[in-house]
Amino acid sequence: MMIQSPVSTYAATCSGTGCNGKDPQASGCASGATTVATAYFTGGYVELRWSATCQTNWARVVSTSGNKYLKAYIVQQNVGELYASNVYGQSTYSPMKYAPTGQIYIQACGFMATQPNTDVGSGNCTGFY
Repeated sequence: MMIQSPVSTYAATCSGTGCNGKDPQASGCASGATTVATAYFTGGYVELRWSATCQTNWARVVSTSGNKYLKAYIVQQNVGELYASNVYGQSTYSPMKYAPTGQIYIQACGFMATQPNTDVGSGNCTGFY
């Protein structure tokens, strides 16, 4: 007798522009997501993440130097900054933007500081994809 294990699936809870501003983890869009580009800065890096399922992008910032004040945000070409996340910790990610390939271009930016609400720190942005 063969017993099958239940298959775990993560159905996305949003689609299209309905994903704008939503959490990629909570929405299920982060499942199977890939890193499109990475930009490094002193003490960390920022990734531009892509969900083929949801056709969304978001930024993920990681500190390689312990807990810091982190900001992850995405920028839409010819529009400007869209969504941001500010936390104290070792990683954070921004809310998502629906960005079908070849139609909307997004870059991920990250910033890290030792004090809150400051412009003194390090950061970088990926290119637009």
